[in-house]
Amino acid sequence: MIGLGLFMYLISAGLVISFLVMLYSLYINRRIIANILKESRLSKEQLLIALLITVIFALFIAASVKPTQQLFYDDLIYMGMAQQFIHQFQFWMCNYGSGVRCYSGQLFHEPPGASFIIALFFIIFGSSFSSAYAAMFFTTVLGMFLTFILASIIFKDRYIAFSAEILYASIPIIYQWAFSTTNDMPLLVFFIISLIGTYLYISKKDTKSFMLFISALAFLLYIKVDALLFALFDILLLILVYRGSIRRTAKIVASMNTINLILLLAVIFSIAVIISYDRYELLYGNYGVSSSSVVYIPNTCASRSMPYASEVISNSTFSISNLKANICGNLLFWFNAYTYLNTTTLLNGSLNNPSLNLTHPSLSYLDVPQTFIITLVALLGIALMIIQKRDRLNGLSMLLIFISGVIFYSAFYAGSVLYGVDVRFMLPFEIIIIIGAAYFTYRIAPKRKRAIGIIISLILTVYSIYTNYPFISIPPSHIQQAAPARYYEIFIQQNAKNISKSCIVFDYDPYIFQLYNLTAAQSYYIYNKSFIQNVSSRYSCAVFSYDYWCNIPPPYNSDCNYKEALTNTKVIAYNSTYNFSLIEGSFNLSNP
Repeated sequence: MIGLGLFMYLISAGLVISFLVMLYSLYINRRIIANILKESRLSKEQLLIALLITVIFALFIAASVKPTQQLFYDDLIYMGMAQQFIHQFQFWMCNYGSGVRCYSGQLFHEPPGASFIIALFFIIFGSSFSSAYAAMFFTTVLGMFLTFILASIIFKDRYIAFSAEILYASIPIIYQWAFSTTNDMPLLVFFIISLIGTYLYISKKDTKSFMLFISALAFLLYIKVDALLFALFDILLLILVYRGSIRRTAKIVASMNTINLILLLAVIFSIAVIISYDRYELLYGNYGVSSSSVVYIPNTCASRSMPYASEVISNSTFSISNLKANICGNLLFWFNAYTYLNTTTLLNGSLNNPSLNLTHPSLSYLDVPQTFIITLVALLGIALMIIQKRDRLNGLSMLLIFISGVIFYSAFYAGSVLYGVDVRFMLPFEIIIIIGAAYFTYRIAPKRKRAIGIIISLILTVYSIYTNYPFISIPPSHIQQAAPARYYEIFIQQNAKNISKSCIVFDYDPYIFQLYNLTAAQSYYIYNKSFIQNVSSRYSCAVFSYDYWCNIPPPYNSDCNYKEALTNTKVIAYNSTYNFSLIEGSFNLSNP
């Protein structure tokens, strides 16, 4: 087994290779895509209109959706890995280091594709929360225009393409995750790009389109561990829709020139690296649930009116028992079964530890809206595809992807739309809903008045936005999920400037301090005598961050008794809402 440091370099190299080859492949296919748009009878003026629609969508998001995160401190980890990549070409989850150097780190349980996107914006705009939010905002907006391109390639019809682009804006959870600096929105968008590559290859069957197919698939794998599933969907599409794909692909590879063959080998290398990463995480990492631990998941099939009426104990990442508990909620979600806001809700609540539940009247639980009529129209659209001989294979493929994807995540222990914020797992399947709904609006319009389908799509989108606007525009300060984490991040943003660069900071999530170029380490390092002796000669003071994890019962707060390790302490900053504080003191070399 190679060293972890070298493996990190290989991961970074594989990711960069797949990204650059994907960009190169998009470039060499630009004329092919342009010709397909012409086949769709799309004029330059109409293409500009498509771009204008995307700009309007971007302005609406910017005006309506407040940048925030909802997945506790995962956003800090993604941003921290982006920083380490910029300065060290390694995606460390850094347990001890600064923004420019990691001295001790580990693999995160998800691949670094989202961090790479954030890193590109950090390079251009500097390392900050704003840059990370901008990266996700750009990704979300890009997804709309790419949906237009995808529909054009599949159906070669501008009316369906415009309808699909407009209907992209009808999906409430796209707004909810538009800014969140996790890997969920990137998975949707790069799944769309991989579908573009797949359908382009199905259409053109040449070397250029094949290179886009394989490189887009490779980069997709770097977004999430479960992107393996979506890569299989791409391959499934290729086999079902383009039946001679294996033989034709072999001929294309055999006829490649030297440059393309080198690029292909490089992409194969990048795929091998990320599959090794996924295998390591699935077998030895922190992905999912280990057999030695158990979690409680809501049984969504127990009662439609009270989905948390009973719980299922799970000790495996995937199982039939998980499927039986999650499937009802995941199916009912698509028909808008869970759209409501609670004005008083549980704070810091946990199914594993009900004693943590506290009520907070100013917070709202942000539920999981999905406009019923959009789903219904989409399913009717897929049915119409299956009826039409020309589009039958497309319809069957999309239906198969949708059904198998929902079942897959239902078998995952945390795959329920009612499990925390895990409705995000449904995001990639929204592209199936969008395409199906666009096809339906096209088919029900009179043949000589296909533009009516676009008008119907616009009406559906406006209706969806209007009815779900409370969920789209809710202030982050009112969102219950991860509220303490959100307050803590604001607390640190306001007070990081008060910490001297000569201090080392101890925190359960040191990444936020590293973002401000402070040296920080995991809280438990403060009890390591040799570590304290080493850093005391390099730093004149220490700061202990009494954060969210220090405010909950044992065993979670076991690393928070800073008084044993620091003397001559003073409070730099304090927040009474959640009892956060920054304590500066001298090293106590006798107690740790």
